[in-house]
Parts: sequence; C-alpha cells; structure tokens
Amino acid sequence: MAARPAAAFTRYEDGTCRLIGDPDLYGLGVRLGYYLSFFAGVLALAANVNKGIENSLKAINAIFAAILIALVHNTTVGSLVVLEW
Repeated sequence: MAARPAAAFTRYEDGTCRLIGDPDLYGLGVRLGYYLSFFAGVLALAANVNKGIENSLKAINAIFAAILIALVHNTTVGSLVVLEW
C-alpha cells in the first residue's frame, strides 16, 4: 500500500509519487492575481504613479493574507504536508 498524506486537501496522484497540492494555495487564480498585481505595481513604479504603487501593494498584501488564512485553516484540519527532499 502506497503512503498517503493525512490531508483532506493535499493528495498523491494515483499510481505515482506526484503530490497534488491544495489549489486554494497556489491555483491559477491565486497565481494570476499575484502576477497581475505585481506587474501593475511595476508599471506604476515605471510611470511614477504613487497611488498605483500603493494600490498594488494593498492587493498583494490581501492575496498573501488570504493565502496565510487558507494555510492556517488547512493545518487545523490536518492538511499540512512537510516535504523532505
């Protein structure tokens, strides 16, 4: 019997050792939100628009806060997986 993580959100792909993580932590929407906010901040910095820089930082902080809340929630339900390389 293959080892399985004790997690509700993290699992192994059947027949392989590939770890499938929680899409709430690094799914497409999370990555797009972070990248778009980051590049908006870079453009605002290049255009010297202080309000745009402030708004971009607020958006990135909101994304990180949401990821932190999801991570804390997942650890309380037993979904934290520590990987050793």
